[in-house]
Amino acid sequence: MPLLTRVRRLFGTSHVIHECRRCGTKLDGEFDTCSNCDSDDIARYDIG
Repeated sequence: MPLLTRVRRLFGTSHVIHECRRCGTKLDGEFDTCSNCDSDDIARYDIG
């Protein structure tokens, strides 16, 4: 069984991670700017 299939079964629903592309800070929820470095370049990763 592929690893991604196992992870999906383990965690169930999809998960979204927001991360600053400049400094790598993980953000809780959707933000327009990073709370650490004030960059507006925020990445959104949909896991699952």
